[in-house]
Amino acid sequence: MARLSASRPAAAVVTCEHASRALPRGVRLGVSERVLRSHVAWDPGAFELASALARRLGSRVHRGRYSRLWIDLNRSAHHPKLIPAVAFGVPVPGNRGLGPHERRRRIARYWAPYRSRVEAAIARAIERAGRCAHFSVHTFTPNLDGRARRADVGLLYDPSRRWERAIALALRRRLREAGLTVRMNYPYRGTADGLTTSCRKTFAARRYAGLELEVNQGALGAPAARRRLERVLSRAVREVLAGPTRSPAA
Repeated sequence: MARLSASRPAAAVVTCEHASRALPRGVRLGVSERVLRSHVAWDPGAFELASALARRLGSRVHRGRYSRLWIDLNRSAHHPKLIPAVAFGVPVPGNRGLGPHERRRRIARYWAPYRSRVEAAIARAIERAGRCAHFSVHTFTPNLDGRARRADVGLLYDPSRRWERAIALALRRRLREAGLTVRMNYPYRGTADGLTTSCRKTFAARRYAGLELEVNQGALGAPAARRRLERVLSRAVREVLAGPTRSPAA
């Protein structure tokens, strides 16, 4: 295991669990094309953001190949919404009454290999650099259940993990300086069920920081706005990883 060093920046791993709205060949699930194109099935714009971030960090993106309606890579294997019968209030007929055999098959074929690849990448990053900052990139719909969600970016993290908290606070400062509205642990809690939450159970707090970057789909807007957001977000992450937060407390 590599030793922690004040002069070595953390390695970065970038993931995008809800990158795709695709379904496996021949699968329909009984939902319309309109639903498949909406936020119900995936995180529009997330893969482009994750790709831009990874490119500027000299990393790669680990991405989900299929819609979260088929299986949600950001849920734990035991979670009731891992294979949702209803998603954001929309019925998914093809998942109703799913038997245990099919559930186990989807987990073994789609969920487990993805989780294993991500955890292996994090372990390699820690071995190489001593610590790893994991950024799980998502987007969220500007309005949900009739309520406006008022933030450009949400930073999801575990406040009890000191290095992770330092990264989140430093990112908030830089993104606000760039004119973005940033909220912490919004629109979801950073300690709720998810990939980063699972990874925290595997990797020590002084070695691993897992943050979900939640970007408002309304902030992506036109191509020029999207490119600016990609630049701002990537620059902020690079600066934070190269800055004083790179020496986490034990």
